[in-house]
Amino acid sequence: MTVSECHAPSILRAPTRLVALPILSIVLAFGCGNNGESGTNGDGNGSGATNGAGATNGSGATGGGGSSELGPVYALGATVSSPEGPNPFVLFADDLSEDRLLRLDEALEVTGFGVYSSPVLGGGVFFTQASGGILQRWHFLEDGSLEPDGRISFAGLGLTQLSGRASHMQFVSPEKAYLFDTAFARVIVWNPRTLEIVRPVDIPGIELSEDVQFILSNSVVRRNDELVFTSSYRTQDNDRVFRRGDLIVIDVATDEISVDSTTSCGDLGSGVLTTNGDIVWASGNFTAGWYPVIPELAFEPCMITARSGSVEFDESSVSSLTALADGAPAGTLIPAGQDRALLSVYDEESFPIPDDATVSLGRVQAWRWWEIDLRNMTANLLPDSEYNFGATISYEVGEDTYLLTLSDDFSTSTLNRVQREVGAGPIPGISAVGILSNGVVLLRGPDPGPRMAQLFEPFGGRSVRSF
Repeated sequence: MTVSECHAPSILRAPTRLVALPILSIVLAFGCGNNGESGTNGDGNGSGATNGAGATNGSGATGGGGSSELGPVYALGATVSSPEGPNPFVLFADDLSEDRLLRLDEALEVTGFGVYSSPVLGGGVFFTQASGGILQRWHFLEDGSLEPDGRISFAGLGLTQLSGRASHMQFVSPEKAYLFDTAFARVIVWNPRTLEIVRPVDIPGIELSEDVQFILSNSVVRRNDELVFTSSYRTQDNDRVFRRGDLIVIDVATDEISVDSTTSCGDLGSGVLTTNGDIVWASGNFTAGWYPVIPELAFEPCMITARSGSVEFDESSVSSLTALADGAPAGTLIPAGQDRALLSVYDEESFPIPDDATVSLGRVQAWRWWEIDLRNMTANLLPDSEYNFGATISYEVGEDTYLLTLSDDFSTSTLNRVQREVGAGPIPGISAVGILSNGVVLLRGPDPGPRMAQLFEPFGGRSVRSF
């Protein structure tokens, strides 16, 4: 496996006591690189999978067609790097909390980097293709294999390559889904059942520039009949993040989009819905990693709230994440239930920041999880929290939230389940060869439980994240 770093200001020398560990470029998509909606043109041919026959999960899970009596089956999108470039695979498991390693001989090789599914699809799963702006739909069969079941192309709207971010694909009902398109600042409404494009809807008030990336948040929060997310802005070469954020709200009944902007906070990649309907948004680890080292590249990490029922930011709610973390660099919120969230915080006491540091702290394995009480805005270090990198991939699957951690040599990755008890940190579950960066979805499952039962018609409070 090879590793690489995305472009950043030149590292003149590695700072004392800080090792500039390289992270797979796939993982660094958190903090750098564009979102991949635009690309070279392709002919759109091909099935989207190279072996066509599907794969059993190797752990005893078989059957499908959406039946819940046969137990859950999950699809996990992984990327393995080689000298020829990154290679996408889909692995299968029946228990994400199981302590075992999924290997490539259990995998289905595909050509694209996105894996999407939805509880409303009844055993359906979509894989992106490498080119052509195509989504291939597959059906999960009773023998554990996948059967091609149609495809939809977005090339006619100018999309020749689709993002692999799970948050960029939102399923509303069996007849409605949204594809978020950052290349043209719009949302494309399409029908997952008929595989037809309904219409593109421009996101109002967004001015695109060749020099600036328009980046949509890793979090998409579902609040009543709304999809709520944010956007942020960086230079194309990722050497600066701007203090601007947009609150974007879609009315899923009408597809109407409202936008409110702020210059009080930016890099807003993660949000958490509270029990009173507020959504707390936080700047990410790009800001947290660069601000202490080269302040002119970023700004002080911050939080801002969108109040219940409002489509605007509450400017009076802006606060400092650094102050919340006792002066340490901090960024990215992960929902943990009971009006709690996890916050990634740099351990400056154990890893002091030299005055001549020139590398982002996000590339150092020196971050730990703190727990925030969102009701009174207090934070404390979680006991037994292990060190990780600043960049964080997380997924919400069924009732659970999973965080991704990497092995020291980046050859494997592990899903860690976020516990919803006060004071409890993430616990490790299933691991895989490669980086599980392309989506984790439930293909077939048992009774979804009360939180998932409210997911559709209308939406319940749920956010969906990716890298």
